[in-house]
Amino acid sequence: MKRFLIAVLTAFMSLPAMAQEDALKDLPGYIDFGELTSVYGEPKVNITIGGTLLNFVGAMAAKEDPEAAQVFSQLKGVRVSTYATNGDTNAALDELNAVKSDLQSADWEPVVQVNDGGEHVQI
Repeated sequence: MKRFLIAVLTAFMSLPAMAQEDALKDLPGYIDFGELTSVYGEPKVNITIGGTLLNFVGAMAAKEDPEAAQVFSQLKGVRVSTYATNGDTNAALDELNAVKSDLQSADWEPVVQVNDGGEHVQI
């Protein structure tokens, strides 16, 4: 019974995150990383932060860093997914380069890029 209750609570807690994700799909700059899921399987870590929390963070930062607060107030959502590549990063890098090219052609700019050894992070 305890496992069933945990499963039900987990399912209900994931509904708002799925609803947030669905609401973001039609916005400019939304990227569907389904291609990576087909190559690497489900993400090992998946974090979705909606606009309400981002606006709250922006409001908290307003006095100390108005510029950061302005950025947070304009964000609709942030998603972080981590995949286990088992050393085969070719598909991930190909997908990231294609996405990066698409976004740059639509006048988006990268905020953070880290390439350190075998690790690649792009925001």
